[in-house]
Amino acid sequence: TKRYISMLQRTDIISKSESEKCYKMIADIRRGTVLRKEIWYKRGFFPSTIINRYGFEEDCFAYILRHTQRKPRELIIVVNSIIRKTLEKNELPKISEETIREGLHDPIVLHALVSDALSPFEGYLSNIVDTAKTTFANGPRIMNGKNLIRFASSFYQIEPLSDIDEKDFVQILLKTGMIGRVKSPEKKVEKERGYISADFEYLIQGRLPLRDDFVYCVHPAFADLLGLAVDENEAAIYPIPHEHAWLEEDIGIT
Repeated sequence: TKRYISMLQRTDIISKSESEKCYKMIADIRRGTVLRKEIWYKRGFFPSTIINRYGFEEDCFAYILRHTQRKPRELIIVVNSIIRKTLEKNELPKISEETIREGLHDPIVLHALVSDALSPFEGYLSNIVDTAKTTFANGPRIMNGKNLIRFASSFYQIEPLSDIDEKDFVQILLKTGMIGRVKSPEKKVEKERGYISADFEYLIQGRLPLRDDFVYCVHPAFADLLGLAVDENEAAIYPIPHEHAWLEEDIGIT
């Protein structure tokens, strides 16, 4: 396609500025910008923004995506749930903010998202989820290294894994992306976007270090499944990709 546009420019069929617009459109299509803005939002199929639980307005697709680990099957699970809710309410073709929130936070959907991340331990979550919800209800989503170790220990003790030591379980939570590290704890909340940016192992090269003085956070889907507290002095956790950050670049998250 780029070769074809180049040929059109060389033969003066289109101008240089027109060819640059074509190149940008191709890039936007590949990144998903055109699908999101021109089809989902402009035509009103999805709301362009969502008011989240912290009272901040955020991009609708960013709202959905940050609750997943960016796997296509997870997005299919979430969107299918949203469509089911939409059909029940007879809302089609336009989907409301409320339905987006309900579809995403359906307990079955949250369970599926967390189970997918914990797939190496098949069946583990189903065995402990009810007890875990009771144990951690209204607990913090953000904690230092010492408290993270306590959190992991409490979680492990619900049903110990035969082939993993309790002291190693915190590394499992980091490795599976259930726990991330807050990028800039000193300014923690990015007020202009209403997010707390965080690194998660599924989005970076290498491993996250475990240190007492670092600040860690629970992945949005995991936190919502457990019923952790929504602190009005904080903001939504946003897992930041180190590559393919076209959405974050478009909406200004770093």
